[in-house]
Amino acid sequence: MENALGAQNPFVALPIGPRQLFIGTHEETTIRNLRQRSPDEIVATVNGFVVSRARRYVWAVDTSQARFIQNHMSRQMVRPPFFPSMGRAHLSDAA
Repeated sequence: MENALGAQNPFVALPIGPRQLFIGTHEETTIRNLRQRSPDEIVATVNGFVVSRARRYVWAVDTSQARFIQNHMSRQMVRPPFFPSMGRAHLSDAA
């Protein structure tokens, strides 16, 4: 589900609630492709993507996913292009 905005068929996916996902795309085929996936597959993909890139915080409604968060948090972070000081703060917290 990962897609860069410079890719051939770019889209933006943003969780806006526990059961809602905003999808922004220019191509109708992107929406059709996403609709072919099961809701469970989309949830697992989005949750994995978001948690693995989280720098400091992950919010949840309860602790039922604490193990998932511990296992995946910050595993695939990218360099912070817009807020470099945020990345430095995270590294200093870990020391």
